[in-house]
Amino acid sequence: MNFGVFCPRSAADASGFSRDAWNRLLRAESQGYDSIWLGDIEGFPGDKGFPVFAPAANLAVRTQRVRIGVALPLGVDLHPLRLSEEIATLDVMTGGRIEWAATWLEGREGIEGTAIEDARAREQVAIAVHAFTHGRVGWEGGFYRFPEVPCIPSSVQAPPPTFVLSADSDVRNWGRDAGYRLMRPPLAAFPVAGAECEGTVLRHVYVGASHRKARQEAEESLRAACRKAGLGEPEMASPSLVDDRALIGDARYCRERIAEWCESTDLDSLILYPDFPTLSSDALDESQARFVEEVAPAFA
Repeated sequence: MNFGVFCPRSAADASGFSRDAWNRLLRAESQGYDSIWLGDIEGFPGDKGFPVFAPAANLAVRTQRVRIGVALPLGVDLHPLRLSEEIATLDVMTGGRIEWAATWLEGREGIEGTAIEDARAREQVAIAVHAFTHGRVGWEGGFYRFPEVPCIPSSVQAPPPTFVLSADSDVRNWGRDAGYRLMRPPLAAFPVAGAECEGTVLRHVYVGASHRKARQEAEESLRAACRKAGLGEPEMASPSLVDDRALIGDARYCRERIAEWCESTDLDSLILYPDFPTLSSDALDESQARFVEEVAPAFA
């Protein structure tokens, strides 16, 4: 079982990420986490994307062992050759420690052009993976057409691990059939027994000094995160919110819950998504330390 920490985007910070969350990413390597991730899961109205490659390069030169992941909402403005070059450059900088996730932002149903955007995103992923795998790529597809060109630089990993990050069953089935890894977004319904939940899941995780204290401290903050993500009141009122859609409790409860997930699904990686808007940075720091010291060793 592998464990990681995700740094979500912050609209309030000019760099895109809060300093406190960024520092938690940097500490994760010395704490023993397997991976650190940064990117955009929810998106922001009117956004055309935001720079993630430069922050990832910063992480690359400030870490030595931990794997670095970038979550990228794909769109019409990101050419797949540029995408492959940026990820390959990061892979070279880290000596082969890069992972990436093509993110399907939630709540796009009914938006005009969504089906076309979805098809374009699938083609972007296919082109990038072909480039990583073969070092050259030419393409004649529905959205992109170009003659064969070399990919500079060549990635160390051929290809870097490629994830499809979505709760949509059609997207996940396509990703599975194409041979990509699957990643389930935070707050998506989970677990569902069987192959539907294989791979990696992001979860709001908070480990408190006691079970009661953890629930008291984190439940309302989790609901604030749910409102920000656009979840409805029925979903927030469900008892499964803090038991299945999140992981909140003391270390013993968290160990038992993860063990139950592992027994009922093919889950192999859990990425902590510490987006609790009303909790202090100190509380989140303590939770991250408790998890790796008191929860993760049970799954070594």
